[in-house]
Amino acid sequence: LTTAKQKSGNMKPEIAGFVFSMTDPHDQVSQEDQQRFRALLPPELVFNTVVPKHADVVEATRIGVPVGMLDQQMGGPAYAFDLLSAELEPKLGLSHHGNFQ
Repeated sequence: LTTAKQKSGNMKPEIAGFVFSMTDPHDQVSQEDQQRFRALLPPELVFNTVVPKHADVVEATRIGVPVGMLDQQMGGPAYAFDLLSAELEPKLGLSHHGNFQ
């Protein structure tokens, strides 16, 4: 994920962090890849939230709707995006209410 910050009238893109997506928690190779990648970068550059490989994510992307409109299970992929937004807000300087601090 990248963000853009205003500095001296110029927008400067910055990396907010890396997100693992389309991962399979039951696949050993997927888990090993995550561990190797996390070892390469500083912890503050890798989000803790992992977006799972799930048909609802693929379908929501295909038809252009939020995954929450398709995901009806508690703790499903829509929940992962909620967790990701909670991790991202402090990096962007947002409060719990979505206001800039």
